[in-house]
Amino acid sequence: MAILLLIIQLIGTWFLVGLIWTIQVVHYPLFAGVGADRFIDYQHAHARLITLVVGPLMLIEAATALLFLTIRPAGIPAW
Repeated sequence: MAILLLIIQLIGTWFLVGLIWTIQVVHYPLFAGVGADRFIDYQHAHARLITLVVGPLMLIEAATALLFLTIRPAGIPAW
């Protein structure tokens, strides 16, 4: 059970690593091309839509981190 939990946590983490690189390299530079008159609407839409992708992954990470407080793989110290 603990190994499965670790695998789920690692998958969620690596998906988020890839996602943040995509945001940093693709999305944030595109903000400059939106224009001052549309930037606020664009940024609000971006935040709303990216939350649909990031939210579930962050919940998976949070849930697995909390579960690790009670279920710990052998050889991994509590600290």
